[in-house]
Amino acid sequence: MGRDYRGGMNRIIESIPRRARVIVMLAAAAAAVWLWLAMAEAMEPAEATGGGDIVSFEFAATAARATEILGGWGDVGRRGAARAIRLDYGFLIVYATLLALLAGSVAMAARQRVSDRIYRLGWTAAALAVGAGALDAIENTMLLATIGRYDAGEISGAHTAVAALAAGPKFVFLILTIVYVVGVAGYLWSKRLSS
Repeated sequence: MGRDYRGGMNRIIESIPRRARVIVMLAAAAAAVWLWLAMAEAMEPAEATGGGDIVSFEFAATAARATEILGGWGDVGRRGAARAIRLDYGFLIVYATLLALLAGSVAMAARQRVSDRIYRLGWTAAALAVGAGALDAIENTMLLATIGRYDAGEISGAHTAVAALAAGPKFVFLILTIVYVVGVAGYLWSKRLSS
């Protein structure tokens, strides 16, 4: 089983039988697709206004920019955006689970076929996926607070700043995890084909 990397995450994931991991990953992938589509549908009224998309709102960073985006969305757009953000709480659970399991599974395969160093890097990637989910939850909470305060007429610059500060590292963590999974899995696949 190896040393305990990343707070025992490797022990947890390695203790799950391969078949069970595959089933959970497939279920998480299906749930992620369903939630992604539901969030996109919820955001349609906001995006139809031309007032900006959800990523623009995540990175608004100031009360003035958030007010501009939310005002452009109108009442229906703001309600749709709030619904999409609430759905994102479920989405962040499934994408963090899926990516952590993928990174862990690739890490275990890499340890057998490549090196212990790539194995350890995989557990860092799995931890980054979980960290991205946590940052997404913080971001969502701040965005919902911003929408609620807009309706009350008092947007807080602190909420928009914290949302933007959480959004940046979240995307970096997700990109790094995906690069690890795709890069190492691709290498392992090509190595398998050439042998």
